[in-house]
Amino acid sequence: VTSIDYDDGFFNGSDSQISIRGDFYMSRIVSVGAGLTSSSGDDISSEGRTLLLAFGMFVNPNFAFALEYASFEADDAFFGGTNTFSLSLTGRF
Repeated sequence: VTSIDYDDGFFNGSDSQISIRGDFYMSRIVSVGAGLTSSSGDDISSEGRTLLLAFGMFVNPNFAFALEYASFEADDAFFGGTNTFSLSLTGRF
């Protein structure tokens, strides 16, 4: 659960997010994950739900990459939704 308070000089308000996410390790090298976030509050453009799907894989014991897909569907039809793909590299030292 996340609560965000903001004041940018024009608008102040408060938004809340409730998230759940899980990862399943199919082996010591490969994992898949999913998550869901529900956002609500004063900022109408960020109210809605986000679905997250993820795939991760260690290429060696110290480095892994992950591919994530997030789909945000706004509660207000005017703002629509967004789809995001991200690729990340993680290192363990």
